[in-house]
Amino acid sequence: MSKSCLSFAVLVTVFGCFFATPATVQGQSAITSQDAPILLKGRHGITIHAGFLNQATTEASVAGGSVDSEFRTTGFLGSLSYAYWVGSEWSIGLSVGLIGAEAGTSIEAGTVTSEAAAVVPFLFTVGYHPAALALSRSLRPYGSMAVGPYRGSATNTSVGATIASESVSEAVIGFRAQAGVDWFLGKMFRGGIVVGYHFVGDFEEPIGRDNNYSGPEFLIGFGILLGRGR
Repeated sequence: MSKSCLSFAVLVTVFGCFFATPATVQGQSAITSQDAPILLKGRHGITIHAGFLNQATTEASVAGGSVDSEFRTTGFLGSLSYAYWVGSEWSIGLSVGLIGAEAGTSIEAGTVTSEAAAVVPFLFTVGYHPAALALSRSLRPYGSMAVGPYRGSATNTSVGATIASESVSEAVIGFRAQAGVDWFLGKMFRGGIVVGYHFVGDFEEPIGRDNNYSGPEFLIGFGILLGRGR
């Protein structure tokens, strides 16, 4: 299966404002700690994201006295990322993930063929977390862009009258755009949802069944925040 061109996806951006009018008691503003903004500058964040795009196919056929069967799973999405807030609204970081994992086994005329493939992006990220668009103290939309190498690897093994094995490993440059909403749980924890799109160059050799792994993603995430912030 191949793709002739890269598609463009519409990223979801959340807009909204939340305004609070503090009450005045004895000439002083009575803003509670729950109304105070989340302090992000100088903090570190470690987040795990996981997706739900899993697919499985099973095929079987009988022809000429032989039985052909195939089982294949594809489509897992996930990442581990680190971010450092260089300002109250801007962050930089690194991300390593998995945008394509494929495993398959087929039996044909007494020959068993096993295939395994994966595409792993290593990305440098820049994120923008606009305080002006915060839905509340705990909910804040953000957008991010990332660039880096996407490494694909695949192994094909055939067992029959003889045993043959072939391995492929290749890296191409790609770009990822994301938009999502962060949910800050207290001072140390962070959750949220994110949608994005990967724009990936073509691999010279097929990784699994594809030469191109461009496509959308939908993820949920959970992480921790380190540091006091300012």
